[in-house]
Amino acid sequence: MTKNNKVYFISFVIVLVLALLNVHVFMGNEQSVYFWDSKNFWMQWMRYANLLFQSPLDWGMSVYTTVTKDDYNALSTALLFPFKFLPIDSRSAYIYAITITYLIPVILLATFILLKIFESKSPFYVITTAILVVLYTPFWKPTLRGLPDVVGLIPVLCVIYFTIKNDLSNRVLLFKSVFLGILLWMPFAFRRWYIFTVITLYITLPFFVAFYHDVKFKFELSKAKNILINFFISGIITVALALLIQKELITRIISTDYSTMYSAYQYGFSKSLMVIFGDIGLFMMPFFIFGIISAISNIKTKQSVFVLFSAFSFVISVLLFTGTQTPGIHHVLPFSLWFLFVSIFGLNYISSLFKNKDAEHSLLTIIMVGMTLISVSTFNKPFPSYKNDFHIFPDGLYPYKVSNFDEYKRLSDRLVALTNSGDKISVFSSNYILNDDMLLTISNFKLTPRVFRVSQVDLRDKLRVEAFSTKYVVVTDPIQLHLNKDGQRVISYPATLLLNKKGIGSAYKKLDEKYQLSKGVSAYIYEKQRPFTESESQDFIKNIVNMYPQWNELYNNSKTLKLLSE
Repeated sequence: MTKNNKVYFISFVIVLVLALLNVHVFMGNEQSVYFWDSKNFWMQWMRYANLLFQSPLDWGMSVYTTVTKDDYNALSTALLFPFKFLPIDSRSAYIYAITITYLIPVILLATFILLKIFESKSPFYVITTAILVVLYTPFWKPTLRGLPDVVGLIPVLCVIYFTIKNDLSNRVLLFKSVFLGILLWMPFAFRRWYIFTVITLYITLPFFVAFYHDVKFKFELSKAKNILINFFISGIITVALALLIQKELITRIISTDYSTMYSAYQYGFSKSLMVIFGDIGLFMMPFFIFGIISAISNIKTKQSVFVLFSAFSFVISVLLFTGTQTPGIHHVLPFSLWFLFVSIFGLNYISSLFKNKDAEHSLLTIIMVGMTLISVSTFNKPFPSYKNDFHIFPDGLYPYKVSNFDEYKRLSDRLVALTNSGDKISVFSSNYILNDDMLLTISNFKLTPRVFRVSQVDLRDKLRVEAFSTKYVVVTDPIQLHLNKDGQRVISYPATLLLNKKGIGSAYKKLDEKYQLSKGVSAYIYEKQRPFTESESQDFIKNIVNMYPQWNELYNNSKTLKLLSE
């Protein structure tokens, strides 16, 4: 084994050990209170792993079908089936699966690209770069929450490496352009929202290819023509694959007003920036700024072209995405990738100002120690009183854990006992204090067939009238929402009627027991005593339609009134 290979092997071992250790510590501190996407993708993984062993043909057909039409397809989770055999609890196995199969390759690819761009072969720099990337918290946040979206960064990084290795300006390269088109389709194939990253790359990559492979910036019409033809071919392939394989999904995307549907998730551009830098941490900003300044001051180098390409990709992708909704932790992944590339270059520039190698190494060691402390404190809570209001450091993402867990268990057990005869439950609470998914996982999924999934977000889910036919209803006091109150009236309005025993709430009886949950929130079980009267049903629908006049035709009719009266 050569010296370089030994260094790369040591770096790989360090990445692997740190990654697995992070998962082990995090999972060891969690309670079984998983909900929403964090729970749904985990369930999807188990369902597809079981299906594969029952019928490989059905598994393949189901995966293909979900890719062709589903907003949240199962491809990324279905591929993780081998980890079902791990002799550990299924939740931990699932998180290890995402980490080993998707996150570690992303870390290694990002490290490899950085080392190639900066042409660094020093063992110290190789290991330092690998450690800084593996400690980068934005990559970890969705992974530890059970969101497999980091998989989309693998083809993105492959695209970057491909365009570094292949000069698409010299001549028309048919097969390589086709391959590039396939790579650029893959992020979208895994996750619909990566379309913003794909569009961004089709804007910035042609310029990157032009200048990276000709740092003297000599414009030649023939080279520009070759770039346009090559990217036109790859674009045709990307679009063709999307239309051929995902036609139903594409049709729905084109015909759906996502800005309106996800308006409850839209908090404005300034809030979106707070979310992004809450994931990254503003402490990285000086490195990012130094990266830009150093690239502009010495622009005719491959490194500077790469940095400016990353910076423009960051800006464009943020602007494109935030026009639709405020990002979640998984949506920040591509933004954080571009930010990391620029920031590492800035750090490299700062360290190069030290003429003494020992001083340079000391600085990088201090930064590594600092990054370690930041990473550890992001996923653990060593300083309970510390408030990170200005997002100087990454916002904390701690293991799922609730205080008064025994009360949650008591509530879950009581609901299981009440519904043993087959009765249904509706839960009008929607945040991390209490939601229906939490009750499912706490009950070890005994409540799964018994809980009716009520609407959560008004314009996305509308009103599921059947929720008012269940025998039991769980309500919290105060009412718990996870979005703007104007975007979750389908939760807050029925809950208010129940708590105040008004309108349709008059048809319910509050059972005696009170369940003291986290943060001073109380939960109550209500039992439906009688059908709603005609006037109660009419008043309820009238008020709902007053909130959303566009729902008048949908709900102000005899069919809805009949459902409510049952």
